[in-house]
Amino acid sequence: QLALIETYKKNDPEYYKWLYLGKVIGLGTNVYNMQLFHPLTKLFEDDPLINLYYSVDAGHINSATTCLAIGVTAKGKVVLLHTYYYSPEHQSRKKAPSDLVPEIKSFEDSMDYQVPIGKRTIDSAEGALRNEFVKEYNEVWHGVAKSDEATMIDYVSSLLAQGRVYYLDTPENQIFVKQHEQYQWDEKTVH
Repeated sequence: QLALIETYKKNDPEYYKWLYLGKVIGLGTNVYNMQLFHPLTKLFEDDPLINLYYSVDAGHINSATTCLAIGVTAKGKVVLLHTYYYSPEHQSRKKAPSDLVPEIKSFEDSMDYQVPIGKRTIDSAEGALRNEFVKEYNEVWHGVAKSDEATMIDYVSSLLAQGRVYYLDTPENQIFVKQHEQYQWDEKTVH
């Protein structure tokens, strides 16, 4: 635990001050310190990928559906490798699960990293996509219940403060960066 605290202190002094010293920190309305999302032009030569994970956040009527391909390295770094993104915005005919699942499966199949898949994770409330994956591909996605917003933000903030978050700086991953930049606290609740 002490090593983790020292890592926070080194990588994200603001988070350390907030978490352990009880100080108000100055991110304004930004939820995340974007300087802790580290862009990469290529994968680490001295820290190979050891596992690949997929995560789906599904939206049907108004919000986007994303699938992230995330690699974990031997040294525990987390690298966003690729992003599948579908937005129903401005679409007169929205994609159904039977449309999305083959696209996500094709996205998965296009990953060529020669490492084992650790887990495929999806919101446990998203039964339609999960059922479609089983029906069409006999592929079981692990459902997780979403926590409250503050807890979910803290998971990400902790990972960021450890200096472990990277992303391949590619056009398809820019939506991931943009969404995190735009994720803000309600100004009325920030003191």
